[in-house]
Amino acid sequence: MSEKEARDSRMRRSTLAVELQDKGKRLSEVRRASAFDLVAKGGDEITREQFEKLHDVIAAEMEAEMEAAATLAKKTAAIKRKLKLFICALASLMFVLTLSLLGNFFIVFFVVDGQVKTTTTHNGLLEAKNSDMIVKTATATEDLPLIVAPILDLDTLSSAKSLKVSYNDGLNMVEAELGLAGVRKHNSTFVEFTTTVPGETVEVLNGLAHLVRVHPASVHKPSFRTKHPICSANATCSAFTVGGVDTDDALDRAATELAKHGFVNAADGSGKCVDAPDLLVAVNSHNTVSSCAEAGERGLCDEPAVKQGCCLTCTGRDQPHHGRSMSSKGWCAPSFEWVTSEWSGGGTQEFASAHLRYYTGWFGTRNVVYFLHGFSSHGTFMRDYVGTSLDSFDYRKFLFVFPTSGELAWGQRSWKSNSGWWPSSNAYDYLGVAVPQLDNFAADINGQYGVSSSSKYFAIGLSDGGRAAITANLFNSRRRSGSSIHSAVGIGGHPMGDYDTNPSPSGIPGVMSTIGVRVHSWFTDSDFFYEGNAMEAYANAVSSSWSSSRTSPTVAGYTFTRDEWSSSSGKCQRRVVFEVHSGTQFGATGTEPAPTSHVEFCSGNGALFDAIVADSLAQFTADMAPCPSRSIGKMSGPAPVVVMDQWVQDHINAQEAEAETPDATISDSDSGKSRSFYNVPAESARDMWMDRLLE
Repeated sequence: MSEKEARDSRMRRSTLAVELQDKGKRLSEVRRASAFDLVAKGGDEITREQFEKLHDVIAAEMEAEMEAAATLAKKTAAIKRKLKLFICALASLMFVLTLSLLGNFFIVFFVVDGQVKTTTTHNGLLEAKNSDMIVKTATATEDLPLIVAPILDLDTLSSAKSLKVSYNDGLNMVEAELGLAGVRKHNSTFVEFTTTVPGETVEVLNGLAHLVRVHPASVHKPSFRTKHPICSANATCSAFTVGGVDTDDALDRAATELAKHGFVNAADGSGKCVDAPDLLVAVNSHNTVSSCAEAGERGLCDEPAVKQGCCLTCTGRDQPHHGRSMSSKGWCAPSFEWVTSEWSGGGTQEFASAHLRYYTGWFGTRNVVYFLHGFSSHGTFMRDYVGTSLDSFDYRKFLFVFPTSGELAWGQRSWKSNSGWWPSSNAYDYLGVAVPQLDNFAADINGQYGVSSSSKYFAIGLSDGGRAAITANLFNSRRRSGSSIHSAVGIGGHPMGDYDTNPSPSGIPGVMSTIGVRVHSWFTDSDFFYEGNAMEAYANAVSSSWSSSRTSPTVAGYTFTRDEWSSSSGKCQRRVVFEVHSGTQFGATGTEPAPTSHVEFCSGNGALFDAIVADSLAQFTADMAPCPSRSIGKMSGPAPVVVMDQWVQDHINAQEAEAETPDATISDSDSGKSRSFYNVPAESARDMWMDRLLE
């Protein structure tokens, strides 16, 4: 047993410890005399045993006090450690805070203040630092639609630095930002912006905007221009930035100027499609919408105020459409539309110019359709004669080209030279005059407007243009690669002058191509220039085994005798068709200077012309189906006949069933003749009547 354990045992038996415990006191708390009395038990001396008891009590109390002191020392040390940690943490925080304050002070007074370029002088003026220059304030700027440009003054226009435009390049929708190099203001409806892109200008003319490109000269062609329509009345799609202009007031003034000068087609309730500029939509709708496109997107075509400017329903051949620039997100028609671009030429063996018409909603390859004018006429006549009759979804894959010949014969536009008295001689001359013009145009148009090396070319012409079109197909083997005429139609004209003698010895049949011949000639036998043997000679040149099949179709109310020579392997392979109307329904034969029936047959009956064009385009579309080879691998035999697509047949049936009412009928009091015009206003019809000479 240890000494402590022995002492504890004695303490439990000690009367002194018991008495102290009963008193609730420690020995050190008892007075000295009382303590002695407790130990001596009333005596004057203590025994050894009593001393040991006293020692045990004192030792126990000392030990307890030491333990208490040790415990207190531990607590004190712990408290000191915590206090030191707190002081260290507080010091660290104060250090970080001091650094932060110093850093902020440095940034504010050295970095931020260094970026401030101005300072206030003692007299309150704002001037540039370290200079005596007073800072100038600027007027707030706004994005304005292009349509308002013509009514702004030149100083305001000159402040514009760039244009943002959206246009269709003939294949895709393009968004562009164009830097400005200058501006020309012609009048209150015509402004031209010269861009920093060489050869490109933006013109805002009579409520419409176009991107005009001047293409550089090539090997085959001098420089020429093309025009691409631009969205102009909505600042979201095309705009320029200037200051100090009230947009609403500018739109009102621009609309007033357009109306003042007659460039507004107001909605007249007739149900016809009205090509109202977007600006008028915004003004007439009190800015409910800013464009026909927005009206379509928001489905507001029935709102009276909106309908005044656009959304007048027009029933097309295959679907309803509404005005100009409609964008379809509801029942309104698409924003795609038929547009016309201008092609400038004038070089050797080049078109003098051409109008190009196409549908902006087609983004694939386009096939090209030429409309060739007659002698002394021009491409503008053909464009106006066709009008908008071909603006159909059915023809969205075509690029319609209305060229003016670059050749002058006897001072008139012609597709052949003046070698020999035209047209009774030298049909072979079309090969040297008309065909190179078609070839060079095809080379230049390739890669533009969706035209590619896989595009097919079709030509239809009136009189002199008909002779040129058919000649181009008959000589495809001599054409530049990629420009051959896939098929051709002549109305009142096929190559006939000296056809069997020039070139010597056997004429055109002896030198023409025999592959890919697809030609169709329409005539009336009362025509002064009627000739009935050349087409059969061309058929015999293709195949001596051909024999004609004869039918009697009725076209636009006129009966024709149709002779057709074609290959047994399908009409898409080779064919020669000669279709003749007998009788005097188109007037008297007339004379060479005034061939009455010839002029009437070619340009005096719009319904017949439209029917022939529709039939020709339907056949051209059917021809687009691939012509199978006669030999595939080890299998040989006749190629299958190409069956016309059902939609083509439906289109032809619809054309035959459609009873058209002319928009205008103009009479000539001298001759007693009248002419019906379709899809043109009466004013244009009268102009076309005066400008109708083809021969």
